[in-house]
This record gives sequence, C-alpha cells and structure tokens, in this order.
Amino acid sequence: MYITDREKAAHIIEKQNDELIKLNTDKDRFMSILAHDLKSPFHSILGLLDLLAENINSFDTKEITDIINQVNNSAHKTFNLLDDLLLWINARSGKLVFDPQELNFSEIFNDIKRDLDSLARNKNIQIIELVSFDTFILADKNILKTVLRNLISNAIKFTDQNGLITINAESDSEFVTVLVSDTGIGIEQIDLVRLFDTHRRISTPGTRNETGTGLGLLLCKEFIDRLGGRIWAESEPGKGSKFSFTVPYIKN
Repeated sequence: MYITDREKAAHIIEKQNDELIKLNTDKDRFMSILAHDLKSPFHSILGLLDLLAENINSFDTKEITDIINQVNNSAHKTFNLLDDLLLWINARSGKLVFDPQELNFSEIFNDIKRDLDSLARNKNIQIIELVSFDTFILADKNILKTVLRNLISNAIKFTDQNGLITINAESDSEFVTVLVSDTGIGIEQIDLVRLFDTHRRISTPGTRNETGTGLGLLLCKEFIDRLGGRIWAESEPGKGSKFSFTVPYIKN
C-alpha cells in the first residue's frame, strides 16, 4: 500500500503528540508526588522541632535525643525522596549520564548497609550478605547504589520486628543475578503484577505504617533497563518477598 508524504507527516505528528501527552502525564505525576509525599515528612519535622522548642528546658537528655533522632531520620528520608525524584526526571528526559565501570559488589553493598543500619536496628532486623567478595559487575556506581538502597529499604519497610533480609548473587557467563529476600508480609498477586508498571504507582504502608511514594521500584526498573539487565519479583502473602535483578558480570 502506497503511503503519501502527507500521511507520513500525520503519523509523525501523531507520534509526537502521544509523546507529549506522556511527558505531561509524567510531569503531573511528579507534581502529585512532590505535593503529597514531601508534605508529610515536613509536617513531621516541623512538629517535632516545635515540640522541642517549646519544651527544651523541661525535657531530659533522653527525650531530646529521641526527638533529634526522629528529625534526623525524617530529614534523611526526605532527602532520599528528592534525590530519587531528580534521578527519575533526568532518566526520563534522557539527561542522566551513565558511567558503567568495574565494581566490587560487596564494597557497594557495605556502603548501602551503613546507610540503612539504623532503619534495620529500629525493627531488630538482620541484614546478611551472602555474596562472594570477588564478585565484580559492570554498572554505574550511583545507579547501582540507588537500586540496592530502594530494594533493601523496601524489604525493611515490609518486614516485621526480628525479621531477616538476605542479599545473595548467582553468576553465569554473562550476568550476575542479585537477589534481595525478606521474611516480610509478602505481596498480593494483584499488586505483584503491577509493581513495575510505569503507569501505576503503588504505595502501601509498611509494618509500622511507614509511608512511601511508590516511585522507588519504578526507578529501579528504569535504571536496570538502562544497565542492560532486567528486574522482577516473587512473593506470596505471609511468606516474604524476593526481588531479583541482573547486571553484566565481570570475571577476574
């Protein structure tokens, strides 16, 4: 069938309009996240600081320390949210620069574990790494940290007191498959199939009613796709969850 130049031009315009609609939808999603998810932690921070300011002379050292720790945790969570939002926006707009390099997985994991230790301790959750120290992968350092931080943070969020999180890896000739497993509450099948759907944002309270944006897993998918790997999840309610992703493997 012969296609005229006018039909080709109309097709190009239609495609560009679809892309523009998608960009506007993404922009609206970002604004919704910023308006809703940043408001909550700032309310918490401001409320705690007001409480401290009003009672600084009557509170004992332990009470003051507890409030400061809560403010510190809320501030870190808010900063991580902003960081994720900026990464997401840059990735979606094509402005994010990827710098793949040879990385020792255990060294990256230990950096992340130090950042998340306080969250795990608050729920007496153990985080155990079972990856061989000589496992090297090809990835962007900041991107890999973002993926690991999001997956382990999620595992902490949905794991009950005294739970266990394990990080393991399996290698073949081309890829390392990283597995983040937890003994948490698990995920309903209807939500499991939608976890990485960029058109839906699932945000579920954690075991201590921890809040989230639903953006973290979408970021993970975006970044793992860019690294040439894939990401997926397995879970059953009450039986914990296992999130897996692949990245190129480097033999030494």
